[in-house]
Amino acid sequence: MGGRLQPDERAGRRGGETIGPFYQRLHDAIRAVDPDHILFLEGNRYSLDFDVFGEPWPNTVYTVHDYALPGLYDGGDYPGPSRGIHVDRDVIERTFLARTEYMRRTGTPI
Repeated sequence: MGGRLQPDERAGRRGGETIGPFYQRLHDAIRAVDPDHILFLEGNRYSLDFDVFGEPWPNTVYTVHDYALPGLYDGGDYPGPSRGIHVDRDVIERTFLARTEYMRRTGTPI
């Protein structure tokens, strides 16, 4: 039987002093009773910061929230200015690469 567990803490503090230890305790507690289900863990600060994780855990997916500025409620035209920044394909690619650096470095799914 398949399934997934996705704990969530959206507004963690910068530096991960809240979410890092929380995820470690949560991971250990879940794995003590269920080593098989995939864990989906979001990064700190709305799933944009993955510095709280060291080596990736087995059977775990790290999820990123990568919303392009023009697609947000206050975004502008694409390509064009959004929140005072000119957004085009290059900007979107650089943003995606920065937000997914942990996953690409550790070889985990994005």
